[in-house]
Amino acid sequence: MIGLRFAIVAAIPLAALLIPAAGFASEVARPVPHPLPSAVADAEATVAVVAQSDGTVAAVGLSSGQVRWRSSQGRWPLASAHGWVAVGAPDSADPRALRVRFLRPTDGKLIVASAPIVLPAVIGANASSEGEGLTLGTGSTSVQLSAWIPRPKTSGDPRAGRLHIRWRTQSFIGGGGMRPPERGPISSGLAFVDPMSGAVSAGPDDPAQGPEPQSPKLPPSWKRSPGTIYWSWSWFGSAWSDAPRAFWIGPGLAGFFSYETATRRLLLNRFGPLEPVSPFEIAAGGEWAPQVSLDGRHLLLSKGNAGVETFTLFDLLRPGRAAAISIPHLEPRFRSPFAVIGSSLYYVAEGDGVGGTSGATTFPRWLVCVDWAGGKIRWSHALPPRVLPPPMAGAGPGSVGARIATRADGGSVPAAECPAQEPAERAPCRSRELRCNYAGSPSCGSIWACYAGEWRVLARGSCEQGDVCPATAAAPMPVTGARAALNMTCVYAEGLVCAYRLDPPPCSGVARPPLTKHQARWRCERPGPTGCVVSVRAGERCVEEGLTCGGGCCSAGRRCVKGTWTAFFSPCPP
Repeated sequence: MIGLRFAIVAAIPLAALLIPAAGFASEVARPVPHPLPSAVADAEATVAVVAQSDGTVAAVGLSSGQVRWRSSQGRWPLASAHGWVAVGAPDSADPRALRVRFLRPTDGKLIVASAPIVLPAVIGANASSEGEGLTLGTGSTSVQLSAWIPRPKTSGDPRAGRLHIRWRTQSFIGGGGMRPPERGPISSGLAFVDPMSGAVSAGPDDPAQGPEPQSPKLPPSWKRSPGTIYWSWSWFGSAWSDAPRAFWIGPGLAGFFSYETATRRLLLNRFGPLEPVSPFEIAAGGEWAPQVSLDGRHLLLSKGNAGVETFTLFDLLRPGRAAAISIPHLEPRFRSPFAVIGSSLYYVAEGDGVGGTSGATTFPRWLVCVDWAGGKIRWSHALPPRVLPPPMAGAGPGSVGARIATRADGGSVPAAECPAQEPAERAPCRSRELRCNYAGSPSCGSIWACYAGEWRVLARGSCEQGDVCPATAAAPMPVTGARAALNMTCVYAEGLVCAYRLDPPPCSGVARPPLTKHQARWRCERPGPTGCVVSVRAGERCVEEGLTCGGGCCSAGRRCVKGTWTAFFSPCPP
């Protein structure tokens, strides 16, 4: 996504990064806030502070779902500790400045407001929690933030108890149509906010400082076992591979998942500073994608077809099938990440995207609370929607836009970079990931991309069928005649490709009757990552390290590994 990013550079939300200062005996005994998806819990775990669509924040009772208070002091919750919840908002006088305000968790009253923290980029007003954290969309520069209170390393640490904020900005180059961003220069720094006075001090970024606890390292004695694969994940995806990701289960206890391909056993391997690796069987006889809670203590395994799946919840401090809890299918539909606090499970549900005339797509979202023992939804609370913005046209590093050329063919493209006419397939090019639209007529338009040094076509209209496409992507398409044909494609200047598309069938190993064209729906989408759209073979060169294409359910896919496309296959569920 192109836009200002206010994201958490860690594998857990900002609330999970708060560690009470340990410089005083009274601080050590104070509670640590529980991590929540798209929300911040107070240290006593009584409320979840969430952003609202009207630009305010609200405190929702974790057990009841009732709104306890609302506040216009901030637009987004940032973090919490004993006695306060920190919220943030752009400064009214300077759109590049962030204001942090500390509120009382009980009633939302202002405790203290910080001095402005000036950043190198404008802070957008619209936000959604997705990926690494809070995402703010504006311009062509991203801003990433992480915040924490570190344990003081010495009794005289002058910054003990202060909220540490790391900011990191990076410019992006946008593109015509759906041109993926190219990265520009990176800058970063640290700010320290006193929750008592609101005073702010700043300094250069220090990689040695960071949120606690740091991710655990694998034991020195660990070696890969033959016939075993390991589970690894990040905000950007997950997969079985030849190396595990270790994570904290509880204080001093870490673990990782392995899968024995011959016996089809899923194992949790736990270890500690004085404890060797101890494997526990979690499940057997199938294939799984482990979903771990934000604090690492709980595991969810799903079973069944997408849309009607059921779940099993495990407490990894007490691993074993005897302690497993069955949870029925959940509506609104469950999606990771999730958190477990007491008898409640929390997750963020997301509805289908709705396109607008501006080209942006809006996804409604809710924070959902489930009684995991009874398998019932306790409450849900509306969150601000996630907004996928329309493509930017040729933005340069650090800029908000760039000059656009509108030629006789109707294509809106960067004037200096796109060829005047459609390039030849696999002709050489030099601008990595440049996308160019040629859409004088939607029925005969095309989208091209410069990928791995060659021009590749991403989409082409069905010109042989005549001028059958609507004039605009927003216009309705009647389901009659040639226009209902599955092989008809319309390409528009804003980078949208419209066609009748079949929804994917439920994920199942059971054979089902093939879908027909009468079950297709007219949908307009932008081409996905170039590496996934172009036709390539295993062994060919790739440029997006870690990019995974296809293979989501009972099918083959490919993954970019060390500059080469590698094929894989996702097994079918029972």
